[in-house]
Amino acid sequence: MGERNYARFYTLLRRMPGADKEALVEQYTNGRTVHLHETTGEEYRVMCDEMEREAGHDERMEARKKALKKKRSMCLHLMQQLGVNTSDWPIVDDFCRNPRVSGKRFAQLGTEELDALQVKLRMIKRHGGLKKSAAGHENYAQQETNATTYLIVNMDNLCQS
Repeated sequence: MGERNYARFYTLLRRMPGADKEALVEQYTNGRTVHLHETTGEEYRVMCDEMEREAGHDERMEARKKALKKKRSMCLHLMQQLGVNTSDWPIVDDFCRNPRVSGKRFAQLGTEELDALQVKLRMIKRHGGLKKSAAGHENYAQQETNATTYLIVNMDNLCQS
């Protein structure tokens, strides 16, 4: 066996928290050895390729989580600017469940839906915000007393303005 630089392996191993060197080597050598220097060139290449695929997946998932958190934060900020009490999750969910808003609970919204919600919230803000209405209209923020009822503007009319 020739000399081999194991930097690729150890770099990938650091990117995989909880991974065990000996267990990986044993898995990719079909139990023949637990020593990295005893792997064949093909075993080493396949093992590193799989580790790269797995480590990349974790990084992509982390990037998706970060992007989702940022989009949620922006939507909550816009809702707050419109007067929605964002410290009360049932109110946020009731607001989002409105079919003119998203039709889903806030936590169920994906990145594309959050992008669409952000556009709607900005349009509502640009067109004067949420309107207080008389009792009997849609109410997503009603509480026991001193309730404020909001009327969500028809999005079709906003798009034609």
